[in-house]
Amino acid sequence: MDTLFRIFVLKELYGWDHETALVEYLNRRPDVREQLGLETIPNQSTLWRSWHNRLTEDLREIIQAAARSILVNAQEEGVSIPREPDRKLSRHDRDTEEPDLDNQSILEQTQKVTSHLNHVVYPAFS
Repeated sequence: MDTLFRIFVLKELYGWDHETALVEYLNRRPDVREQLGLETIPNQSTLWRSWHNRLTEDLREIIQAAARSILVNAQEEGVSIPREPDRKLSRHDRDTEEPDLDNQSILEQTQKVTSHLNHVVYPAFS
């Protein structure tokens, strides 16, 4: 599951809409495959099924938020990033009383999430 998480964070970091781009990237980058701990590259349909059927909606949202957090923090530190991060959180209609957060609150929460994710994500990209 750790490897799937890292693979999908990578997909979200680049903003790829389809798993095909991810598979093509992994085919071109043996160094990234090694960092992710992949002996073989899953095919596109396996990744699609994993994203849509194996991962829960909550886990998909966590992956998307983690990637967004990484992009925002990297950009703020002057690190080159693969795409411009979306600064607004995508919120699904939920029956919650949570207030809408302003950008500063989002950034503060992002920093907390990023610090927790470092132990999972950092080894794949170091």
